[in-house]
Amino acid sequence: MAIFLMKIMIVHAQASAGKIIMNDTSRLKRLFFAFKVKMPWPQSLPHARLLQEEERHMTVAFLGQSDFSKLESLLAAIPLPEFKVGQTAATDRVLFLPEKHPHVVAWHASGDNQMSSLAKYSQQLIKWLIDHDFSPDTRHPFLPHITLGRSPFYTHAWLHAFEPLPLIADSLHLFES
Repeated sequence: MAIFLMKIMIVHAQASAGKIIMNDTSRLKRLFFAFKVKMPWPQSLPHARLLQEEERHMTVAFLGQSDFSKLESLLAAIPLPEFKVGQTAATDRVLFLPEKHPHVVAWHASGDNQMSSLAKYSQQLIKWLIDHDFSPDTRHPFLPHITLGRSPFYTHAWLHAFEPLPLIADSLHLFES
């Protein structure tokens, strides 16, 4: 079993560039917290603007446009999850998000105990962000999924190519999208 390493990194999460952006000093950034996901990735996936393997993630708190410098100064105080090892689960279906006008293709993750631990941590992190005067998106409950790519994509091809796979959500990162 992998040891859970709590890492907070700033990662630029666009399919075209996956670089750490520690030197970027712009104040407002579109930010979100997510666990990096490790799994036996298929050799090929259907067409989409795919995220690189190292950028694939499970979002636990979406901040949207936020003051990066303010958040950066608080990162050392971020609450840690109660679990000490990465959370294991399996993918069970393809998701196209948001449902009405999808622009993201993802795999849903299932595993009752593990996903409830992640959901609990998501709530804890969101509360902490609100307590520190941030405005995380609270419109939707936690939906455990691994973001794979962005439009354009062909839903039929993704549905046809899907197969369940095991995964581990292993380290927390702060992403910019």
